[in-house]
Amino acid sequence: MTAFGPWSYLLSFGALNGAAVALLLLRSRTNQSANRVLAALLAVVVLRLVPYILGYAGYYDAYPWLSFAPFDLPLAIGPLLWLYVVRLTSDALPRRWPLHLVPALLHLVVYGIIFVTCSVPQKTWIAQHIVDPWVAPAITVGALVGLGVYGWKALSRLRAYQRWLDGHLSNREEYR
Repeated sequence: MTAFGPWSYLLSFGALNGAAVALLLLRSRTNQSANRVLAALLAVVVLRLVPYILGYAGYYDAYPWLSFAPFDLPLAIGPLLWLYVVRLTSDALPRRWPLHLVPALLHLVVYGIIFVTCSVPQKTWIAQHIVDPWVAPAITVGALVGLGVYGWKALSRLRAYQRWLDGHLSNREEYR
């Protein structure tokens, strides 16, 4: 039986708010490319809430075929954060910026193929013998390392931008 309870409602309100902000960012006329990257980052975070919303509402128990739905893409968070900072502090995104999202795209494609093509018993076997012991820990480590590396790169980029502002503008607080 499925039923939304307090946790599902609370997470749903947060997810809906995040989705609304992402849509508003996509429609913004100023700073469009930076806002698109920020909207993508926000969408990844919002999609990360969906399994919890469905889980607390009992949908995974009632509909086991929902396993492997590619909602959670933690490998995209670090690169999107860095790309947002890069776009805010420069005139354009780096030349080969899509390459930074390849691990997240690969995760999305593999989980999407499993979600669409495999039956529930096959998904259970894949989860028990491949994903739980090998893939999930690798994705967790990759996401943490990526967040650390890209977070460091973003922070370095912001510091360099602040130094540039100090040297070139007398009213840098307006651009900070």
